[in-house]
Amino acid sequence: MTDSASGSAAQAATISPLERSGERLDSTSALSAEALDKNARALLAMTNVDYPVTPGDVYNLVFLRGATSDSVAVVVGTDYAVNMGVFGVVNARGQSFDQFKRSAERLVSAAYPGSMPQVLVSSTGVFKVMRLGETNAAGEYGAWGLMRLSELYAASRNAYSSPRAVTVKSTDGIAHVYDLFKAQRYGDLKQDPYLKPGDSITLARYDRIVTITGSVRRPGSYYLLPGEALTDLVERYADGMTEDADPTRTTVSRIVGAKSVMGERLSVSYSAASPVDLMNRDSVTIAPITDLLPVCWFEGAIALRVDGISLDSSNRVPYTFQPGAVLSKAVLSLRGSFSAVSDLPSAYVVRGTERIPVDLEMFLYGKDFSGDMVLQPGDRVVVPFRQLFITLAGAVRNPGRYPYIPDRSWDYYVNLAGGFDTDKNSGEAINIIDIQGRQYKKDRVIQPEDVILAKSNSLVYKFGRIATILSSILSLATLTVTILTYAK
Repeated sequence: MTDSASGSAAQAATISPLERSGERLDSTSALSAEALDKNARALLAMTNVDYPVTPGDVYNLVFLRGATSDSVAVVVGTDYAVNMGVFGVVNARGQSFDQFKRSAERLVSAAYPGSMPQVLVSSTGVFKVMRLGETNAAGEYGAWGLMRLSELYAASRNAYSSPRAVTVKSTDGIAHVYDLFKAQRYGDLKQDPYLKPGDSITLARYDRIVTITGSVRRPGSYYLLPGEALTDLVERYADGMTEDADPTRTTVSRIVGAKSVMGERLSVSYSAASPVDLMNRDSVTIAPITDLLPVCWFEGAIALRVDGISLDSSNRVPYTFQPGAVLSKAVLSLRGSFSAVSDLPSAYVVRGTERIPVDLEMFLYGKDFSGDMVLQPGDRVVVPFRQLFITLAGAVRNPGRYPYIPDRSWDYYVNLAGGFDTDKNSGEAINIIDIQGRQYKKDRVIQPEDVILAKSNSLVYKFGRIATILSSILSLATLTVTILTYAK
C-alpha cells in the first residue's frame, strides 16, 4: 500500500557515517599532528606502546660515562636506520619506539656497564600520505605515527564517501580494505589502523545511505552494504526496537526509485522473516504504540511551560492517557501548566453534549478525590479564566474595570471609580453581582470579576429624565387645543 510522500532524505548523504547515536568522528582528532604541539606528540610517543619508529623522529640518548653525563641526539633516517655514533647503526624498521628503546639501552649498557642509559623522544617525525577517490581534495596529507585511518577519513570525506570500504595501499604494494563502522561500533581497532609513511588511501563511494527513526535503540543514518535489507538496518545497525515499538506500523519513505516524482510512502509490517529491500536515501520510521493511546484535551487558562514562560492566553493542550486513567492524575501531571488566572474551582468536563462541573483545585491542594472520574477519549477539560479585576458600573463618576485587591469591600472600589455620581445615586444604593449572576448585599467581601452596580435611584435624576417628555406632551396638548379652537 503506497501513498504520495514529499519527505526527503537528501540531507542524509551529508551526515558523517559515525555521527550516529554517539558514534561521532570529529573532523580533527585530538591526536592529529595539527592539534598537538611538538612536546605533546613527544610525550604521547613515549607513553604509547604502539608508537612506531618513524622516519624523522629525533631521540635523545642519555647515559653516564664515569662521573660524566653524556647525551647523543639520534635521528631516524628514511630507511629506518638510526646512527647511534660510537654504538653503531641500528635498523629500526618495523619496531615500536618501546622496542627500539629497550634494544638501544641494552646496547649502551653492554658497552658501558652501569651507565644507566635512557632513550627519550625529542620530537616525532611527520610524513605524507596520499588520499584518493571520493574525497574533498585529492593529494598529499600530513600525518604522524599515532594518526589513525578514521581521522584522515573524517578530514577527507565528501558527501558521497563511504566509511565501509576504505582501501589502504602500503609502499610494498599490498592493499587492505577497512570498515570504519566496525571500528566505531564494536571497538575493532584492526579496522582503524595507524597510518604509515607512503600509504595511499582511497575512499569509495557509498552504495546506500538509509535513515531510521522512531522506536529503535540507535536511530540515525547508516551506510548499508550490498545485500543488506530492512532487517539488517533494524537489528544490526539500529540495535533493535524499543519496548514501545509497533512493528506493524513501519513506514518507508522513498525518494530514489519512487513511482512518483514527489516520492512515495510504503507501509509495511516488519518481520525478521520477511526482509524488505531498501534503496538509497530511504527513510524508515517505526511508530510507537503510544501513538494509539486515547487523547483528551485541556482548554482555556492552561499553558505548557516549555521555556519558563507562562502563556496566559487561551490554550489547548492534548493529554495522552492509558485506558482507565482518572482525571486527577492528568491534573497533577499538568500542575505546572496552571497559572494565577486559572479558575480551577469553576472547571468542567465536556463529554459529548454533557457538561460536568469539577473542582480541580481539590485535586491539587485539597487532596480530595471524591469528585474524581475516569477519562474518556475526546473529553474536553475546560479551565475558565479567573480575571483579577472588578467592574464598576452605573452611577459612579468613572465607571470601568479596576484591579482586584483581596479583602476589600465595595466602598474601596467605588472610591477608585471617583465616588458616587450624587446627581444620579441616592443613599449609596448598589447591587453586587458575581460572575454567576447572583446578587449580594453590601457585607460581601468582593471577589474577582464581581460587578458593583451603583443604582441611579435619585428622584431628582428620574424626574429630570421625564421632565422633557412631560414638557413636550404639554406643548403638544396646548397646540392641539389652539387648533381646535380656531377650527370652530
